[in-house]
Amino acid sequence: MDREELDEAIHEIHCRDLYLLTRAKQQIMWRPVFDDLPEKEVVAELYGEFSPPDLTACIVLKVGEWTVPVPLGAHEAEKWDRVVDAIENMISATDDAASAQ
Repeated sequence: MDREELDEAIHEIHCRDLYLLTRAKQQIMWRPVFDDLPEKEVVAELYGEFSPPDLTACIVLKVGEWTVPVPLGAHEAEKWDRVVDAIENMISATDDAASAQ
């Protein structure tokens, strides 16, 4: 992947992540790898030896107008997916209790 292709892919990933975070009004999110982009190659280039060989998902942090995707291998992605499910269950339970009053 040449530098121009890398820059274009990074820009597209950043724009998508920023859109998803802004739309959800969140500062952090879990998302699967974008299969229609060369995201695995981008992560390998950017993270080098710290890139998971089985890249499955990313935790994306919003810092100002920047996004920071943290790559996750399959095992880490599964754990974070369960964390997200637990948070959603807690929010639902809180919302249900509040609306019942």
